[in-house]
Amino acid sequence: MDGKEGASRAGGDLDRGARRRGGGGLLADVSAVDSRTPGERQALIGRVLDSLVSERQRLRSSAVEPALLEANRMAIVYWQNELVREIGRAHEASPQG
Repeated sequence: MDGKEGASRAGGDLDRGARRRGGGGLLADVSAVDSRTPGERQALIGRVLDSLVSERQRLRSSAVEPALLEANRMAIVYWQNELVREIGRAHEASPQG
């Protein structure tokens, strides 16, 4: 398997969702994350994480290059950090914050 083929598979859920909806899907949703409410942003990030975790399970069950697993891991870490930041921002903005 060459790098391009593997990379295409690694983005599976996100890419398939975008194609299935005519260019929308999670990728389009993520690009518009700043225009959403805090709860909507947290939910969207949660969906991205769910997709990445599902993709990781598929990657681990098939023979893929270690670099693809590492890229997936790094994406999960990135979005987990974004979720923590978003929760912190929402907490600071709340009246009880």
